[in-house]
Amino acid sequence: MLFNGGPGSIAQVSVIVHLPSGHASTWGIIAKTCANQFVPASTMGTIGIKVAGGRKTSIAYIPGSTWLAGPNEVRLGSLPDGITQGGIQVPRSNIPGGIGVGSRDARYVFFDVELMPDS
Repeated sequence: MLFNGGPGSIAQVSVIVHLPSGHASTWGIIAKTCANQFVPASTMGTIGIKVAGGRKTSIAYIPGSTWLAGPNEVRLGSLPDGITQGGIQVPRSNIPGGIGVGSRDARYVFFDVELMPDS
């Protein structure tokens, strides 16, 4: 979630996601957002995935799956690949006028991963 607590709009935001490597039955995906206008300048969060039945899998980003949404998950546009390889800049064309102040102007970045069972 890209949330702006104010006082002004935010025009340039980057997002990076770290997918762990290896094989596991639970995954902790770390997401970080950065903007010069954020206070603090970056925020981090963790997304948890638990595989049913405790089966071990590997995890991989699905290319072409990243997109930006507004309130109520209304799709605002596709985002480039690279969210898991150094991060992406949310293009200004996807946030005309920037991200305004408050929850009504929050934006959300979505992407898909694939869990591949061990053989």
